[in-house]
Amino acid sequence: MTTERTRDGAELESVVTAIPGPASRNYAALLAAYESPGVTYLGADYPVFWASASGATVTDVDGNRYLDLTSAFGVAATGHTNPHVADAVAAQARQLIHGMGDVHPTVVRTKLLMRLAELAPGDLTKTYLSTSGAEAIEFALKTALLATGKPRTIAYRGAYHGLSLGALEVAGIEKFRTPFAPLVAERATFLPYPGAGTDVASALADVSDALDRDPDAGAVLLEPVQGRGGVIVPPAGFLRALRDLCHARGVLLILDEIYTGFGRTGTMFACERENVVPDLLCAGKALGGGVPIAATIGSAPM
Repeated sequence: MTTERTRDGAELESVVTAIPGPASRNYAALLAAYESPGVTYLGADYPVFWASASGATVTDVDGNRYLDLTSAFGVAATGHTNPHVADAVAAQARQLIHGMGDVHPTVVRTKLLMRLAELAPGDLTKTYLSTSGAEAIEFALKTALLATGKPRTIAYRGAYHGLSLGALEVAGIEKFRTPFAPLVAERATFLPYPGAGTDVASALADVSDALDRDPDAGAVLLEPVQGRGGVIVPPAGFLRALRDLCHARGVLLILDEIYTGFGRTGTMFACERENVVPDLLCAGKALGGGVPIAATIGSAPM
């Protein structure tokens, strides 16, 4: 057994069994028997099954404790089972769990929309709420079509925007697209994502050339920091220059801040580092602190 402690003596990580432990292995066998294949990766040394979590500490079903340096894909930005989040969820569940959407909306929904308008950069004050990040992306694509009349999108290789059919159209990771190729419409032109050291002028020229070749493209979609593609940070000035280019070319700039939003990069949204206000901003993950909710935020003209 190995245990680390904080300065005040509180226990952090602790390994008391082999990893994964016997209980995790048992649950892995059950999962293999009952879950649709292709969802959870099951291997000889992976996964461990979570039983509880608090702050940055996760405890598995065998009693092993780990420090979660991933924030659970960025969802637990305020820590696992944050007491303020847990209390708010419990209080709302006791008062009202489900309204009737666009027929009989709720007060708390209105308050959330108002708060998002306060937090979002610039004039982004109109929000469409959804359950998942993929839905937020799909709504952004639909909005871009209605706003520009153009059905295609400039997207980036290595991009992850969700796994629904609509989101797969702009996904730049081929292993997710290939099995469903007959169902996935080819409505995107993919460019290399500009990593550190890339010349900004060259990256902009790629976008400009793609718009010339693809006149039906009405939007450019990207993550301000590419997450699943490898945590790739674009060169300084790229987002600002891309914002200007999209405005000049009459296409929408859609930023996927599902992973980077709500303080993950040091500002409320990553685009604020360069004072960029996109036409549409997609948010999720940390927005709900574990509750499935996402948002597409745009300006009133959208």
